[in-house]
Amino acid sequence: MVVLAAGASTRMGTSKQLLPVQGESLLHRAASTAVQASVGAVWVVLGSEAEKHLPEILDLPVNTIIHHEWQRGMGSSIKAALAQVAPRSYDAILFMVCDQPHVTPNHLANLIDALNQQPSVSVVASAYGDSVGVPAVFRSSRFAELAQLSDEAGAKRVIEARPESTLKITFERGLCDLDTPEDYQRFLHSPKVKRD
Repeated sequence: MVVLAAGASTRMGTSKQLLPVQGESLLHRAASTAVQASVGAVWVVLGSEAEKHLPEILDLPVNTIIHHEWQRGMGSSIKAALAQVAPRSYDAILFMVCDQPHVTPNHLANLIDALNQQPSVSVVASAYGDSVGVPAVFRSSRFAELAQLSDEAGAKRVIEARPESTLKITFERGLCDLDTPEDYQRFLHSPKVKRD
């Protein structure tokens, strides 16, 4: 299953979830990508301006989690998601964010496939540049660590905690992360990718 965190960006100056990308909002694009990956149930965590963002995904077969304390940070969104989905006994959860516009259904499916093929691995994460992060999939054995994250911390802290049981899948276009108006303009003028 997939959890999509639609976090806020104070540096964008506007709701980045609603920014248009190839005829759809950034939020709809990300949620649609998760659905197209066909890797199980999709849950979307909505925080800031949830009432504006919810209509963007009503046409998609997704579940929503309204996180009222979104301003506490990404870790709080991860924990809000876990509180909803962990009791459903999922074997693994894939976390992604809405501001990496080059994520494709194939990349998400590849992360899940890699986890299924390597039982000794408990996390499969995306590697870009000198970093590692989301999208990333976590076995249930790592849910407790995610639940103990500080409110401001992201999933990267858990990804890096046990390198011996973490597999990295190259995703260089993951470096494109839309946090500022300049990021968005660079993306608009860059070669696009099809969501295959």
